Amino acid sequence: MTTYNVYEIYTKHPISGEGAWDIMSVIAFSEEDAATVKGFDKVIYKEGSMSNSKSAVIASGLAVTEAVYKSVYGVAA
Repeated sequence: MTTYNVYEIYTKHPISGEGAWDIMSVIAFSEEDAATVKGFDKVIYKEGSMSNSKSAVIASGLAVTEAVYKSVYGVAA
């Protein structure tokens, strides 16, 4: 069974590379998967497990990792 998790992460400033520049929520399979988000700095915390429902992932409107996108839509982003 696939479980989609919601993580709150810090991202780096896109130009200066300064860490902890912005906060975003992202759906990922694991902390390691969350680390694949462009500009990733570090995981703040795991907000919780969403479910195994692909439609819930789509309806959430949250950012997703490449791996989650492929799992939900069946193709690479």
